[in-house]
Amino acid sequence: MPNLTGNPNQPVNVTIRALEPTDRAIPDLWNVPFQQLLNNDANLNQRVHTLENGQGGTTLAAHRTATTLDHPDGSVTEAKLADGAVTARKLANGAVTLQKLANTAFSAGPTPNTLALRNAQGAVLDGAIEAGHTILRVNGLYRWFGPGKWLRLVRWTNVGGTNKGLFADLQIVRPVQTNIGSRLRVRLETDESGNIINPAISLANDYNTVLINAALIQTENNTVELWGQFQFGRAYVSGIAGAETWGVEITPYGDVSSIVQDSPPTATSGGLYLEWLTSAVSQTFPGPGNIVAASRTPTSGYIRYDNGVQVAWATINIGSGTWTYPAAFASTPQVLATAQDSAPRLVTITSVSTTTAGILRTDLSGNTQSGTVHLWAIGLWK
Repeated sequence: MPNLTGNPNQPVNVTIRALEPTDRAIPDLWNVPFQQLLNNDANLNQRVHTLENGQGGTTLAAHRTATTLDHPDGSVTEAKLADGAVTARKLANGAVTLQKLANTAFSAGPTPNTLALRNAQGAVLDGAIEAGHTILRVNGLYRWFGPGKWLRLVRWTNVGGTNKGLFADLQIVRPVQTNIGSRLRVRLETDESGNIINPAISLANDYNTVLINAALIQTENNTVELWGQFQFGRAYVSGIAGAETWGVEITPYGDVSSIVQDSPPTATSGGLYLEWLTSAVSQTFPGPGNIVAASRTPTSGYIRYDNGVQVAWATINIGSGTWTYPAAFASTPQVLATAQDSAPRLVTITSVSTTTAGILRTDLSGNTQSGTVHLWAIGLWK
C-alpha cells in the first residue's frame, strides 16, 4: 500500500477543503487534503528541530530547568532592552547589586543622573553640583572615647582664585539625650587677588553644650579645615557644606578614635585661624542670630546671641543701690529702667559698667522712694 510523505518545504496551508456528503470515496479526492496536512506537520516538525538544535540539542520542555547560559560580560546592553522591559516584578530579590551596575550608574557624591548611595549607617549621600558649585550633604554619626576632643568635620581643598567662597551649616546632636544640640556655621570668601577675606564663625547651643568650641583653620596654603571640640564622645552631624569650584571633603563617619585630637591643628604660617571662643564680633554672623546661651528666673535673666548681642533684664526692689547683671557684658551696655508704683516716680541710672548699673529711685521732689524697678540692659557679650 503506497504512503503519503509530508514535504517541509511546501508552504503552510491555513485552509484545507472540507469533505462534502456527496464526495465519492476515491483516493484521488481524499489524498489531496491528507497531503496538505502532512506538509504542515513536516514544516512544524522541522522548525521545532531547528529551535532545539539552537539550544544545544535540548528539548523545549527542558528549557525551564536548563542551567544558566554562559552570557559574555556586557551582553545585556541598553540597546537590547526595550523601554519599560525591566520592571520590579521581573527582578529577583538581590539580583541587582553594585557589582552588576556600571561605575557611572551610581555615586557617593552629587553626580547628576546617577543613583545615590547609602553609607554604612544607612544615610543617603548626596548634594548638588551645578555650574562650578559643589554642595555636599552631611549626614552621619561619629563616635570616639573621651570628652573634650577635637574632630575635623569638613576640609576644603584647592582654595584660592578670585571672588570665590565656602560655607558650612551643621547641626550637631547628642544622640543619647533629647533637646541637646549645637548649630555650627562658617563662611569665608576670596577677594580679587585671591586673598581670604570676611571669615565668619557662629556656634549656638541648645539647653546644654554639645560643641564646646570650633575653629576654621587654614592648614595649608590651599586647604581650609573646620574643626569642632566636642563635650561628649559621640555626635550625630547633619547639614550641608559647599564651595565654589573648590574641593569639599566630609570626614568619613563611624569610629574616629584614631583621628580625634586633644587640640586643633595649627595654621600654616600666616594662614587663617578663626576660633569661636576668641572671635571678634566682626567675625560672627551679623544676624538675626541664634541663641548661644540663656538663663531665666521669675525675676531676671539674659540671652546671648551668636552675633555677639546680649540682652539682660530684672525686676528688683530698690531705692538707691546697684543692679548686678545676670551675665557680664564685654563692653558697657545701654541700660533702661522704669518704676512701677501708684504714684509718679523717677528712676535715674547713676553709673554703668560691664557688670553693674547704679540705680536711684525717687519721687518728683527728689526724695528716695524704695519700690519696684524694671531694668533692661542691651549690649555686646563678645
